[in-house]
Amino acid sequence: MEGESTRNGLIGVTSLHAYKSAILSGYKTTSFFKRAALMCDHIFIDTQGFPSEMPGMPAESKRLSRFQDAYIRMLLGGEEASSISQPDLRKLIVRPEDLGDDEAIIRSIYPYEEPDEGERGLYKAAHDVINDLTDEQLEAIGIQRSNDYKEQGTLILELVTDLQRANRLRRWLDEPVGLLTPLHQRVLGTQVNGTTRPPTSPFLVSAELEQSGVIDFAALSWSEILRLRRSSFLDDFRDQLEAVSRTDDISISQALWRDLWRFARDAQPSVMRTTVGGILGAIPLPLTAPLGIVASVAETQRAHEQAHEFGWLFFILEATRACPNASPN
Repeated sequence: MEGESTRNGLIGVTSLHAYKSAILSGYKTTSFFKRAALMCDHIFIDTQGFPSEMPGMPAESKRLSRFQDAYIRMLLGGEEASSISQPDLRKLIVRPEDLGDDEAIIRSIYPYEEPDEGERGLYKAAHDVINDLTDEQLEAIGIQRSNDYKEQGTLILELVTDLQRANRLRRWLDEPVGLLTPLHQRVLGTQVNGTTRPPTSPFLVSAELEQSGVIDFAALSWSEILRLRRSSFLDDFRDQLEAVSRTDDISISQALWRDLWRFARDAQPSVMRTTVGGILGAIPLPLTAPLGIVASVAETQRAHEQAHEFGWLFFILEATRACPNASPN
């Protein structure tokens, strides 16, 4: 691609270092990227710092672009990600060189200039957050607190760069959004509020949905993830998570209960009579139990009329039907 280019749509921005903050936040790396693939139209991966080779890599893969694809597949899940076709990988992943002037892009992400007051505040906050991590957490990403001071400093730099990368890419990306983990959010919370209570985002709300036991996106295959990206209910799912991320009044679990009850209340009377007992009986059970209510009425005319309003519930249902292992029940 010659000349400068832009990429349209919602672009999740991350780097090859994402796995570190994902592990430190208790995430599965595959879950991180699968969640990103559902929440965003594309995923921009900053390739700065990619290793020049991997042990055992075939000679024909050592050309830069082929190697980067191989390394990206490793980040996406290794052997499992081999099922992603090359055209699908190209649609999903955006690299600096895909946008044209990759040298200018790298200079924008990593400017050679003294940090301003705001950046110095971020560095201090990142330093404080890293200091609060346990030795076991650091060892999980190969850092020994007692002697790896350089690695700790590199981790602080990576966290701060992650927080700035999306804003620095606005010249090339239409709607860039940082794919931040709770570790990043703690840095932001520490800097902005002087506390570790972080602001949230739709990406983190989707993580909360997983942690509540409703769905495990990591259990879905990449083929299923790519199919769900074509779902007619995907925009409704994204809109709901965006709405929840913008308010402190309701959590994603509370929103799920609220809309399940509203859906049951508005269903046709014949459906209501057969499901209300199940609703009441499900209250003491795990949060996932009421999803059966949606399954029982999803084919009714009333459900189709309300597809937009409750579409995010239908999207979750699609995901759990695609892979039974993605739901605890």
